[in-house]
Amino acid sequence: MENALATTCAEGLTFFSKTNRLISHELKNILAIISETLGLMEELTALAKSGKDLAPGKLESLSTSIIEEVERANQLTRGMNTFAHTVDELTSEVDVRQAVESIMQLARLDADIKNTGVRLAPGDACRAHTSAFFLQNLIYRILKQAPAGEDRPAGAGPIEIAIAEGDDAVQIIFSNTMMRTASPFPTERQAFLAEMLSAHINKDKSANKDKSADVLTITLPKKPGDSMIDRIVSSLADNLQ
Repeated sequence: MENALATTCAEGLTFFSKTNRLISHELKNILAIISETLGLMEELTALAKSGKDLAPGKLESLSTSIIEEVERANQLTRGMNTFAHTVDELTSEVDVRQAVESIMQLARLDADIKNTGVRLAPGDACRAHTSAFFLQNLIYRILKQAPAGEDRPAGAGPIEIAIAEGDDAVQIIFSNTMMRTASPFPTERQAFLAEMLSAHINKDKSANKDKSADVLTITLPKKPGDSMIDRIVSSLADNLQ
Protein backbone atom coordinates (compact mmCIF):
# COMPACT_ATOMS: atom_id res chain seq x y z
CA MET A 1 0.00 0.00 0.00
CA GLU A 2 2.88 2.39 0.74
CA ASN A 3 4.22 1.94 -2.81
CA ALA A 4 0.75 2.50 -4.28
CA LEU A 5 0.30 5.60 -2.12
CA ALA A 6 3.65 7.05 -3.22
CA THR A 7 2.98 6.29 -6.88
CA THR A 8 -0.51 7.82 -6.66
CA CYS A 9 0.80 11.03 -5.09
CA ALA A 10 3.59 11.31 -7.68
CA GLU A 11 1.19 10.62 -10.56
CA GLY A 12 -1.32 13.15 -9.25
CA LEU A 13 1.28 15.88 -8.80
CA THR A 14 2.71 15.26 -12.28
CA PHE A 15 -0.73 15.50 -13.89
CA PHE A 16 -1.73 18.59 -11.91
CA SER A 17 1.56 20.27 -12.82
CA LYS A 18 1.13 19.45 -16.51
CA THR A 19 -2.39 20.86 -16.73
CA ASN A 20 -1.39 24.02 -14.87
CA ARG A 21 1.49 24.58 -17.31
CA LEU A 22 -0.90 24.21 -20.25
CA ILE A 23 -3.35 26.68 -18.72
CA SER A 24 -0.76 29.28 -17.71
CA HIS A 25 0.87 29.10 -21.15
CA GLU A 26 -2.46 29.73 -22.87
CA LEU A 27 -3.30 32.61 -20.51
CA LYS A 28 0.08 34.18 -21.37
CA ASN A 29 -0.80 33.87 -25.07
CA ILE A 30 -4.11 35.62 -24.46
CA LEU A 31 -2.45 38.43 -22.51
CA ALA A 32 0.13 38.84 -25.29
CA ILE A 33 -2.62 39.18 -27.92
CA ILE A 34 -4.48 41.74 -25.79
CA SER A 35 -1.25 43.69 -25.20
CA GLU A 36 -0.43 43.77 -28.92
CA THR A 37 -3.97 44.86 -29.80
CA LEU A 38 -3.92 47.65 -27.21
CA GLY A 39 -0.56 48.77 -28.58
CA LEU A 40 -2.02 48.98 -32.08
CA MET A 41 -5.00 50.94 -30.78
CA GLU A 42 -2.63 53.37 -29.07
CA GLU A 43 -0.71 53.88 -32.34
CA LEU A 44 -3.93 54.50 -34.25
CA THR A 45 -5.10 56.97 -31.61
CA ALA A 46 -1.79 58.84 -31.85
CA LEU A 47 -2.14 59.05 -35.65
CA ALA A 48 -5.68 60.39 -35.26
CA LYS A 49 -4.44 63.07 -32.88
CA SER A 50 -1.88 64.13 -35.46
CA GLY A 51 -4.63 64.70 -38.00
CA LYS A 52 -4.64 61.37 -39.83
CA ASP A 53 -7.98 59.88 -40.84
CA LEU A 54 -9.06 56.96 -38.65
CA ALA A 55 -11.82 54.66 -39.84
CA PRO A 56 -14.25 54.02 -36.95
CA GLY A 57 -14.58 50.40 -38.03
CA LYS A 58 -10.88 49.77 -37.36
CA LEU A 59 -11.12 50.63 -33.68
CA GLU A 60 -14.36 48.68 -33.39
CA SER A 61 -12.67 45.61 -34.89
CA LEU A 62 -9.76 45.85 -32.46
CA SER A 63 -12.11 46.35 -29.53
CA THR A 64 -14.11 43.26 -30.57
CA SER A 65 -10.88 41.28 -30.74
CA ILE A 66 -10.02 42.23 -27.14
CA ILE A 67 -13.51 41.30 -25.93
CA GLU A 68 -13.18 37.88 -27.60
CA GLU A 69 -9.84 37.24 -25.93
CA VAL A 70 -11.22 38.28 -22.53
CA GLU A 71 -14.09 35.82 -22.98
CA ARG A 72 -11.62 33.09 -23.98
CA ALA A 73 -9.65 33.81 -20.80
CA ASN A 74 -12.87 33.62 -18.76
CA GLN A 75 -13.77 30.26 -20.30
CA LEU A 76 -10.28 28.97 -19.64
CA THR A 77 -10.44 30.13 -16.02
CA ARG A 78 -13.83 28.46 -15.54
CA GLY A 79 -12.39 25.23 -16.91
CA MET A 80 -9.36 25.56 -14.64
CA ASN A 81 -11.60 26.04 -11.59
CA THR A 82 -13.73 23.03 -12.53
CA PHE A 83 -10.61 20.91 -12.88
CA ALA A 84 -9.16 22.19 -9.58
CA HIS A 85 -12.32 21.10 -7.74
CA THR A 86 -11.78 17.48 -8.82
CA VAL A 87 -9.31 17.08 -5.97
CA ASP A 88 -11.73 18.39 -3.31
CA GLU A 89 -12.89 14.78 -2.90
CA LEU A 90 -10.80 12.11 -4.59
CA THR A 91 -13.87 9.86 -4.92
CA SER A 92 -17.47 10.97 -5.37
CA GLU A 93 -20.50 10.65 -7.62
CA VAL A 94 -19.14 11.87 -10.96
CA ASP A 95 -20.92 12.93 -14.13
CA VAL A 96 -18.67 11.00 -16.51
CA ARG A 97 -19.73 13.00 -19.57
CA GLN A 98 -18.94 16.27 -17.81
CA ALA A 99 -15.56 14.90 -16.69
CA VAL A 100 -14.74 13.90 -20.29
CA GLU A 101 -15.81 17.30 -21.65
CA SER A 102 -13.72 19.09 -19.02
CA ILE A 103 -10.50 17.21 -19.77
CA MET A 104 -11.10 17.54 -23.52
CA GLN A 105 -11.13 21.33 -23.16
CA LEU A 106 -7.86 21.26 -21.23
CA ALA A 107 -6.29 18.65 -23.51
CA ARG A 108 -6.88 20.89 -26.54
CA LEU A 109 -4.31 23.27 -25.04
CA ASP A 110 -1.67 20.61 -25.71
CA ALA A 111 -0.20 21.27 -29.16
CA ASP A 112 -0.13 17.59 -30.14
CA ILE A 113 -3.71 16.88 -29.10
CA LYS A 114 -4.89 20.16 -30.64
CA ASN A 115 -3.42 19.05 -33.98
CA THR A 116 -5.08 15.65 -33.64
CA GLY A 117 -8.56 16.94 -32.82
CA VAL A 118 -11.06 15.38 -30.41
CA ARG A 119 -14.83 15.21 -30.73
CA LEU A 120 -17.40 13.97 -28.19
CA ALA A 121 -20.54 12.25 -29.48
CA PRO A 122 -23.82 13.71 -28.14
CA GLY A 123 -25.58 11.89 -25.32
CA ASP A 124 -27.03 12.09 -21.84
CA ALA A 125 -25.30 12.41 -18.48
CA CYS A 126 -23.88 9.18 -17.01
CA ARG A 127 -22.93 8.93 -13.36
CA ALA A 128 -20.47 6.67 -11.54
CA HIS A 129 -18.79 6.64 -8.14
CA THR A 130 -15.17 7.23 -9.06
CA SER A 131 -12.30 9.72 -9.02
CA ALA A 132 -12.84 12.46 -11.61
CA PHE A 133 -9.22 13.59 -11.20
CA PHE A 134 -7.59 10.24 -11.97
CA LEU A 135 -10.18 9.36 -14.62
CA GLN A 136 -9.30 12.60 -16.42
CA ASN A 137 -5.62 11.74 -16.00
CA LEU A 138 -6.22 8.40 -17.74
CA ILE A 139 -8.21 10.01 -20.58
CA TYR A 140 -5.53 12.64 -21.10
CA ARG A 141 -2.81 9.98 -21.31
CA ILE A 142 -4.77 8.08 -23.95
CA LEU A 143 -5.29 11.22 -26.04
CA LYS A 144 -1.62 12.13 -25.62
CA GLN A 145 -0.55 8.68 -26.82
CA ALA A 146 -2.47 8.90 -30.12
CA PRO A 147 -0.33 9.83 -33.15
CA ALA A 148 -0.45 13.53 -34.04
CA GLY A 149 0.88 15.88 -36.67
CA GLU A 150 2.98 14.19 -39.36
CA ASP A 151 2.63 10.81 -37.60
CA ARG A 152 -1.13 10.85 -38.20
CA PRO A 153 -2.41 9.70 -41.62
CA ALA A 154 -3.58 12.50 -43.90
CA GLY A 155 -7.31 13.08 -43.69
CA ALA A 156 -7.64 10.88 -40.61
CA GLY A 157 -10.03 13.29 -38.91
CA PRO A 158 -10.48 13.78 -35.16
CA ILE A 159 -10.55 11.17 -32.43
CA GLU A 160 -14.16 10.30 -31.63
CA ILE A 161 -15.23 9.73 -28.02
CA ALA A 162 -18.58 8.14 -27.19
CA ILE A 163 -20.05 7.33 -23.77
CA ALA A 164 -22.30 4.30 -23.30
CA GLU A 165 -24.15 3.49 -20.08
CA GLY A 166 -24.97 -0.01 -18.90
CA ASP A 167 -26.64 -1.31 -15.76
CA ASP A 168 -23.39 -1.67 -13.82
CA ALA A 169 -20.79 0.26 -15.80
CA VAL A 170 -20.10 3.25 -18.02
CA GLN A 171 -17.97 2.81 -21.12
CA ILE A 172 -15.81 5.57 -22.60
CA ILE A 173 -15.10 4.54 -26.19
CA PHE A 174 -12.31 6.09 -28.28
CA SER A 175 -12.36 5.49 -32.02
CA ASN A 176 -10.26 6.75 -34.95
CA THR A 177 -7.21 6.91 -32.68
CA MET A 178 -4.82 5.52 -35.36
CA MET A 179 -2.85 3.92 -32.52
CA ARG A 180 -1.83 0.64 -34.20
CA THR A 181 1.72 1.82 -34.84
CA ALA A 182 2.02 3.74 -31.56
CA SER A 183 3.52 2.46 -28.31
CA PRO A 184 1.89 -0.54 -26.57
CA PHE A 185 -1.54 0.01 -25.03
CA PRO A 186 -2.07 0.23 -22.17
CA THR A 187 1.15 1.76 -20.91
CA GLU A 188 2.27 1.07 -17.33
CA ARG A 189 0.86 4.38 -16.14
CA GLN A 190 -2.45 3.84 -17.93
CA ALA A 191 -2.72 0.35 -16.43
CA PHE A 192 -1.99 1.72 -12.94
CA LEU A 193 -4.60 4.45 -13.28
CA ALA A 194 -7.16 1.92 -14.49
CA GLU A 195 -6.37 -0.35 -11.53
CA MET A 196 -6.88 2.59 -9.16
CA LEU A 197 -10.33 3.19 -10.67
CA SER A 198 -11.23 -0.52 -10.78
CA ALA A 199 -11.66 0.07 -14.51
CA HIS A 200 -10.78 -2.13 -17.48
CA ILE A 201 -9.11 -0.74 -20.59
CA ASN A 202 -8.70 -2.64 -23.82
CA LYS A 203 -8.00 -2.16 -27.52
CA ASP A 204 -9.99 -3.82 -30.30
CA LYS A 205 -9.40 -3.76 -34.02
CA SER A 206 -11.69 -1.39 -35.85
CA ALA A 207 -14.38 -2.93 -38.02
CA ASN A 208 -13.57 -0.26 -40.61
CA LYS A 209 -10.21 -1.38 -42.00
CA ASP A 210 -10.03 1.67 -44.28
CA LYS A 211 -9.62 3.87 -41.22
CA SER A 212 -6.83 1.70 -39.81
CA ALA A 213 -8.09 2.76 -36.38
CA ASP A 214 -8.23 0.80 -33.17
CA VAL A 215 -11.15 1.20 -30.78
CA LEU A 216 -10.03 1.85 -27.20
CA THR A 217 -12.46 1.36 -24.34
CA ILE A 218 -12.46 2.30 -20.67
CA THR A 219 -15.07 0.28 -18.78
CA LEU A 220 -15.75 2.10 -15.53
CA PRO A 221 -17.87 0.41 -12.84
CA LYS A 222 -20.64 2.57 -11.44
CA LYS A 223 -19.99 1.21 -7.93
CA PRO A 224 -16.44 -0.12 -7.73
CA GLY A 225 -16.69 -1.36 -4.15
CA ASP A 226 -13.35 -1.69 -2.38
CA SER A 227 -11.25 0.02 -5.06
CA MET A 228 -7.58 0.89 -4.77
CA ILE A 229 -8.36 4.61 -4.81
CA ASP A 230 -10.76 4.21 -1.86
CA ARG A 231 -8.08 2.31 0.10
CA ILE A 232 -5.52 5.03 -0.76
CA VAL A 233 -7.92 7.77 0.37
CA SER A 234 -8.45 5.89 3.64
CA SER A 235 -4.67 5.50 4.08
CA LEU A 236 -4.14 9.20 3.41
CA ALA A 237 -6.77 10.10 5.99
CA ASP A 238 -5.11 7.84 8.58
CA ASN A 239 -1.68 9.35 7.88
CA LEU A 240 -3.01 12.90 8.24
CA GLN A 241 -4.59 12.26 11.63
